[in-house]
Amino acid sequence: MRTIFTFIALTFLSACTLHPTTEVASVNSNYDEADYQVQSAGLIGCAPDDIAISNIVSLTFGSSEAWQASCKKQRFYCSRIVEDHRTNYTSQIACTKAMD
Repeated sequence: MRTIFTFIALTFLSACTLHPTTEVASVNSNYDEADYQVQSAGLIGCAPDDIAISNIVSLTFGSSEAWQASCKKQRFYCSRIVEDHRTNYTSQIACTKAMD
């Protein structure tokens, strides 16, 4: 009986975990491609119009995101972490050049 209860409890808990969802070019994302271009521009040193955005990955509740920004044959990995979007929306964005 204890084994069955443990199995049921673990099944319910696993349904509550956050699973990343992969999105391509802002499909169902909180932002559109232009937002990612602007947010990446100052960190990678390219004008927003020169930046291509791809491989957007977002957690279900938007608590963090990651995307790839490409400009002038260089790739950068960018991420955003939302600290507390319910009461005091603040976020941190960082971009790092891809290691090739």
